[in-house]
Amino acid sequence: MENREKPAVLFDCWSTVITFEPRRKDWNTYPLWRHCVNRDHVDFEAVVRFVDDFFHQYYRSLSPYEILSTQILSLTTLLFDIRLDCPLSDCALEILDELAPQPVEGVSEFLSLLDEREIPYAILSNTVYDDEKTMRIVLDRIPGARFHFFLGSDRVGVKKPNPLFFQAGLHLLGASADQAIYIGDSFLADVKGSFQAGFRQSYWLRPKKDDVPSRVFGDEGVVYRQVSGYRELSARLKEGRLFR
Repeated sequence: MENREKPAVLFDCWSTVITFEPRRKDWNTYPLWRHCVNRDHVDFEAVVRFVDDFFHQYYRSLSPYEILSTQILSLTTLLFDIRLDCPLSDCALEILDELAPQPVEGVSEFLSLLDEREIPYAILSNTVYDDEKTMRIVLDRIPGARFHFFLGSDRVGVKKPNPLFFQAGLHLLGASADQAIYIGDSFLADVKGSFQAGFRQSYWLRPKKDDVPSRVFGDEGVVYRQVSGYRELSARLKEGRLFR
């Protein structure tokens, strides 16, 4: 696919495009409970602790590779002898039903500005969950958005900040790194990752003051811009400064 001459924008998903709002504390394991046919023999409090601890250790490992939610559920059902009335893949998809996301403030207006200027944009996001269903959730919450695609790390097995994941997203969008910007809320995965992948500009969407300082992840030499929200990004786009 030939690279576009015009600029392009790639986004992180959760907390960047839509908020991450679980409906319940056991959202990651609730589908297992719902479809379990031997509940009387399963300690689901232990199941919840196990999965929570598993994810905590996995994310702390900073692995450049991604796993699948079906693999985590498979391990859990084996260890706890959970018997289901449906395929594991169904439970994995239902996990996302336990979320109640909303658009991040100002994102719809920013996307409209990109559309007006015919700037292509897409989502490139770390996720263990199904990217097609996640995309449907995004489009349901932000009707009219023209994302070219949602590429999740679950599909390709590599994750940010691994440069291979950024390269895959750029290739799919038909863009080059030196003509693209990346917007995300994680310094390590989004900002440092996209900078090291050669993006023209990396934006750290950081509306919360209590976020982890970037120096924890080694920001020496990383060129980026920190913004408080989409109002600031929209202003930069209108003034012709977004890609500088």
